[in-house]
Amino acid sequence: MDKSKKLKRYRRKDYTHVVEFPVEIIGRDGVVRRFSFEESVRLYQRRIASADARYQDTDVVRAEREHCTHRIDQLRRSYFSHFGWPSVEVVDEHSQPAGRMAGEAAAFLRRCLADRYPDLHRFVISRLDTRPDHEVFFVVPPPGPDAEVDAPQGHFLLYIYRFSGTGAEDSRTGFFEFIKVLDGIKISGGDDLELLIAYHHTTDCGLILTGSNRLADAPEGEIHTEELELSWVDEELPEHDRLEEALLLVRRGLFEEALARFVTAYTEQNFQRTAYLGAAVIADILGRDEEAETAAIMGTRYFPGDPALQYHHALNRLRAGAHDEASRALGSCQDWHSGRAAVALLEGLIELDLGAVGTGRRTLQAIEPTDFGTDVHLGDARRWLLAQLRARAVMRGLAGLAALGCLGYAGLAWIAGAYMAALLSLLGGGLSALIIRGSHRAWHRQLRRQLRGKAEHRMNLTSTGVLSRPRTAAEPQ
Repeated sequence: MDKSKKLKRYRRKDYTHVVEFPVEIIGRDGVVRRFSFEESVRLYQRRIASADARYQDTDVVRAEREHCTHRIDQLRRSYFSHFGWPSVEVVDEHSQPAGRMAGEAAAFLRRCLADRYPDLHRFVISRLDTRPDHEVFFVVPPPGPDAEVDAPQGHFLLYIYRFSGTGAEDSRTGFFEFIKVLDGIKISGGDDLELLIAYHHTTDCGLILTGSNRLADAPEGEIHTEELELSWVDEELPEHDRLEEALLLVRRGLFEEALARFVTAYTEQNFQRTAYLGAAVIADILGRDEEAETAAIMGTRYFPGDPALQYHHALNRLRAGAHDEASRALGSCQDWHSGRAAVALLEGLIELDLGAVGTGRRTLQAIEPTDFGTDVHLGDARRWLLAQLRARAVMRGLAGLAALGCLGYAGLAWIAGAYMAALLSLLGGGLSALIIRGSHRAWHRQLRRQLRGKAEHRMNLTSTGVLSRPRTAAEPQ
């Protein structure tokens, strides 16, 4: 799409209607995916962060960032329209557009408190203090018999830091410094001691919820932290190694959380090779092709010629059906000794996807299974592909023999004057020919499904071994 058409598409966007949750977003692959409020906001913020890497033209970059900013505001206003309550509007008293921070605050409080306070809409929120880098709000649970019987009484404090505009860096620093202070407070004082309950941050704001002793000392498991994607008291703080935290989440199988950590790591520090690799690998496993593309493209620009990043860029291009781009990316991987089997597997897949079945089969057969190292799933993929090719060959061979037999019998029947038998034999031969063609199309359809289908149906072609490779002093991070 040329520049003028792309800019016109941005100008035609409508940000006025109220969005439903979960949000349905159509990816470039045409697949509709559903995102929670937090996931959708994070998605558009990642697009803002990666706009420079994805587009060359400055006007398009500016339009993309403005579009994503408007969409985030729309999501926050929509969330407040669905789930907010009047007293939350006080957090937007000094900001525009209305609903920008009220939606974020309502979502944060609902995630933290809704399980213990079903009547959350009766909470009273009032401004307590306004400072250069943050605002403080008094959050009082509803008193009386309408409150849940087991819910502890007391009050909460909500701190809101804005990471945009004048003093943004000071606000961000103050946010994390305050978390450190709160995290160091132990439950040893009276009921009025302020303790950290939860915190949450995006690229443009941070929220902290504190409460008195009796409120902060809630039963463990009351709020499901993994599901809510919040940062909690027992997690490592941001200044700790995000990459180590992300790799730990990968080992635990928490891929959604790991992907968020990898993206944050390379967004905050561009020369984080492992962060780009991790994001590309995990995004591909989750079927997030746009995020995998962003990580791979940005990674190859900061680390040109890196074979592992080029491999995952090639994989992303193969998923998209861009075979020429995939082949060019693989051209930079020829010196990748530890990944030569993975590269050959991808080369064979490109050939198969283009219809060069014989060449693709020979490429796969030439790979030594032991060369895959720790990426045993790539060996499984090779075995599956060869098994499917054998099944295709058997089906086509049997159908071919049947076609020849039918044609031979038809000739004999015609000579003998059995014209009806000859005609039926010809029809059988035609049916066998259709089976030959249909078996190839069915095999190719199955291959495309394994390459470009939904995440649960895809063939895992990532090289997770690159994530376990130890760092060297020469490798910039």
